[in-house]
Amino acid sequence: MENNRIIFEPMGQICNAPSGQSILNTAIRHNIDIRAECGGLGVCKKCIIRAEPSSALLPPYDNEISKVGQKNIKAGWRLACKSIINSGPLRVFIPESLKGASSVIGKTGIHVEVKNFNPAVKCHIINPSIRGGEDLDIVNIIIKQVPALKSSSFSFSVLRKLSEIIPFKGELTITAHKDLGITNILPSKKTGSYGCAIDIGTTSLAVYLFCLETGKLISSASAVNPQRKVGEDVITRISYASSNANGTKSMSESVVQELNGLIAQCIKGSEKAKQDIDEITVVGNTTMTELFAGINPRALGTAPFCPVFKKPLNIPAFDIGLDISPDTNIHIFPPISGFLGGDTVAAILASGMHERDEHVLLVDIGTNGEIIIGNKDTMLGASCATGPAFEGAHIACGMRAVPGAISQVAVCPETFKISCKTIGSDEKPKGVCGSGLIDAVAELLNAGAIRSSGRLVEGHPLVNVDETGIGREVVLVPGSESAAGDNIVLTLADIRQVQLATAALRTGISILIKETGLEQIDKLILTGSLGASFDIKNVVRLGIIPDLKLFNSVESIVNAAGVGAALALLNYDARSVAARIAEHVRVVQLANHPDFMQLFTSAMTFPEASAVC
Repeated sequence: MENNRIIFEPMGQICNAPSGQSILNTAIRHNIDIRAECGGLGVCKKCIIRAEPSSALLPPYDNEISKVGQKNIKAGWRLACKSIINSGPLRVFIPESLKGASSVIGKTGIHVEVKNFNPAVKCHIINPSIRGGEDLDIVNIIIKQVPALKSSSFSFSVLRKLSEIIPFKGELTITAHKDLGITNILPSKKTGSYGCAIDIGTTSLAVYLFCLETGKLISSASAVNPQRKVGEDVITRISYASSNANGTKSMSESVVQELNGLIAQCIKGSEKAKQDIDEITVVGNTTMTELFAGINPRALGTAPFCPVFKKPLNIPAFDIGLDISPDTNIHIFPPISGFLGGDTVAAILASGMHERDEHVLLVDIGTNGEIIIGNKDTMLGASCATGPAFEGAHIACGMRAVPGAISQVAVCPETFKISCKTIGSDEKPKGVCGSGLIDAVAELLNAGAIRSSGRLVEGHPLVNVDETGIGREVVLVPGSESAAGDNIVLTLADIRQVQLATAALRTGISILIKETGLEQIDKLILTGSLGASFDIKNVVRLGIIPDLKLFNSVESIVNAAGVGAALALLNYDARSVAARIAEHVRVVQLANHPDFMQLFTSAMTFPEASAVC
């Protein structure tokens, strides 16, 4: 098979690709960032690129022509996922406005309060000596000098490391783990002990670096999950991992590589080093944690959607590939079910609802919607297919919450003038992120530009119609004011995506409330990088929350999953609590509930303004 020379611009990266392979798969194999939110199905149009010469590609299929347009096809524009390499050389131009952003906003500003500071690891400084006549091996000489060591276990790599520093020439630092014994030995006096709490989201990753001697948050860093290259949702990623020979391995390695970069970013500019990281806790949905651990998640793609493991995992760093001391322990939270993962367990832990007499409704709004209701006596949980609309996927001008994204939208009720605020005050608008999308739909409902059915109101000053007179879009930002020079619009299809997402959440919430029989709930907690950033009045306006009067109070927690991971890092006892939480939650299968279809159909209609509190 012919190998063809491909040059990706503007980065100038050169690679070889066989004839018959798509441009998108070529980019994925060479770690080149192209957005492909539909997983290469040719639906989202986010992977549009320009190719020269066009003769180096096979002719486009009809569905690609309908998506890109005949005029644009003639100008060299193609969908990377549907562009098949014929015979090179080929130059591929990735538009700056359509490149996947590596940064992410909204996950790093967590607040952690630890009632009982009690980390799983502790460093001990010793000055061992070997005296003649002792009937002991060197390991036991070390262990005798660490009274706090509950386990005398150690790995072979620790034994090797110990052998390299004999004879002893001064102080040693022993890292003692409550469960695993000795996890590290350093031939010097260590200046500090640190740990990382990691949140692996479907869309974004976050790393929090803590001092394990004081409990203080030192730094944090976040990035977009690189697995998005094969699709925005977990189902697409499960399919990719299961149907490609190296799918699981490549997806695991891509996340580990990104996390290594984030860890390096957290310790950059300080006196800390990678060998100072003595413990890591990890949370994520079930698919993300299985992929992180290098486990093929194919069982999550077919009924009965069983996870491979439902217990906490402790894995040495070298088995995962994290670039830290090889025996540093990685503690992975247990999932509740196939679609309620360790991140939900961590969010419950952070909310404290497992200790309360009062009833709490916890809603994590993201690519996957997780809902938990209950208290210390009983908890019900459900996962709903919110979809990636709130992350900017499947939205005409959608993007993630990065600089340049429209995060707030307001419509003047008298003049119908639309005003937008972007992330980064000096940034020209590039697109609209989740919070801006919620604002836009809610504000346009209030302004009378959108009907409760989701249709645009023809004849309204803000609504543009097509040649048949049907309302198709609203211009949020004219091209003269946008970064790319094109109109940033909200389309009829975008509104439909919002309806699907909000209906899924509202249906799940309604079913769980009905299952409990509660008429009043003490507290509503919204979380997730999205859930904590939405304007609550607009969440209610769209009907995501059935009735605000149901709740005595409303609270937002920025990334409760990350907070829960941090609690388990800083308090060893929180891990057993998390394990009990995972076993305690009763899962409600929404699709099997007798009221599901009726409630979902009803929830597809936005509430009338008069019905909103």
